[in-house]
Parts: sequence; structure tokens; C-alpha cells
Amino acid sequence: MPNGLFPEEQKKKEEEEEEKKAPRFTSGDIVEKALELYFEEHPEAWDRGLTPELEELQEGGYIKRAQQELMRGPSKLKEQLLKALEGYQQEVEKIYNLLTQLGEKPEWPPPTPEELIQREKSLRSRISLLEAKIEKTEREKTVLEERIKALERELEKAKPKDLVQPKTELIEEARKLWATYRNAVLANDTATAESALKKLKEIRLKLK
Repeated sequence: MPNGLFPEEQKKKEEEEEEKKAPRFTSGDIVEKALELYFEEHPEAWDRGLTPELEELQEGGYIKRAQQELMRGPSKLKEQLLKALEGYQQEVEKIYNLLTQLGEKPEWPPPTPEELIQREKSLRSRISLLEAKIEKTEREKTVLEERIKALERELEKAKPKDLVQPKTELIEEARKLWATYRNAVLANDTATAESALKKLKEIRLKLK
């Protein structure tokens, strides 16, 4: 009777000590491990973002297998994911080095998906502003074209029907002033446009 205990008591004590040394896992740990096992066998569910219910994990034996796996050691799926991640990082570095050799200046470290999404939103916002400016410019262009047509009609009415030789110089000057006025309107040069229009009205009076 070693240690003053009967064999049955000694065995029970050893079992209790072994139980205390065994790792403890929560129900969340077990479910997480069961999901890992499930997705390992059903990669299509992982790709589609389909998560099985707890009952499905229990009926498929994934909960029991998860408990056994946790008792044995670290997650096999996590090791595979870490290994795959390391491979991806190496591939990204190779691409970066290749672009550098070709004379490019790639961004390093590469932007995160969140940063790319934010950049896309910013670019879309800028595009919307530019489209609004283009639309406004088109409307202003249409208004200016209508004004020019109206002024052309007005000038056409202002032309005398019977011209004598001395008035040809006034007509030529009026043509030049009209070209100056039109270009000033298109260039949004208000001062030049008003000055040319004023001189055109003076010539109009002379041609009456």
C-alpha cells in the first residue's frame, strides 16, 4: 500500500491528476474546430459562404471528431491556411520584384482590400463630379450657341438692303467686329464682347 493508499484509491488519484493536466476546451472551441473539419471536406461551401447548422455538424460526426482533434494537437486546417498564406506572400514579392526590374514602381506594401474599396469610392465620387461639370458645360454651350444665333439674326436684319460704295468699309468692319464678338462670347470674355457689340450698334446706325 504505497503512499498509504489502497490500489483503487491510487488509480483514482492518478486519473484525477491526468484529467487536471488535460487541456480544457470550450464549446465554442469545439464548434470552431468542427467547422474547420467540415469546410476541409466541403470546400465548395467555404467558397459560397455557406455555414452548416449545429445539428448538421452533430449528425455528420464533426463535433465528436473535433473533440478528438483538439485533444490530439493543433489545427491541421490552420496549418494549411498559414502555409498557403506564406505561399501567397512569396508570389506577391516575386511580382513586385519583376515589376521593379521592368522599371515600374509598384506600391509596397500592397494596399489592403479595405483601402482598395475606399479608393474606388473616392474615384467614383470624383467621376460623378466631373460628369456633373461636363453636363453643366454642355448646357452653357447650348445657351451660348442660341445667343449667337439670335445675334446673327439681329445682325442680318440690321444689314441695309441697298449698299452704296462708301459703306463697304463699314460692312467689312462690322464683319470683323462680329467675329471678335463671337470669339469673345465663346471664350467667356465679357469685356471684349460688350465692346465689340457696342461698336456693331454704332455701325448699324451708320448703315441706316
